[in-house]
Amino acid sequence: MPSPLLLPDGVQGRLEKTIREKKGLRNRDLAGKVDAAYRELRDLAAAMFEKITHLARD
Repeated sequence: MPSPLLLPDGVQGRLEKTIREKKGLRNRDLAGKVDAAYRELRDLAAAMFEKITHLARD
């Protein structure tokens, strides 16, 4: 098993903070993509519903 990386306390803390920030950015980016896809699907479903109800009336 590899030995843990030994860094001075300040450096270790900054490294951990940077890693947490990068993970947060990635999660926010993914959440934004999921929200955009959901909105797209919702709009598509609404358009399909309108088209179907319009055709049913004819």
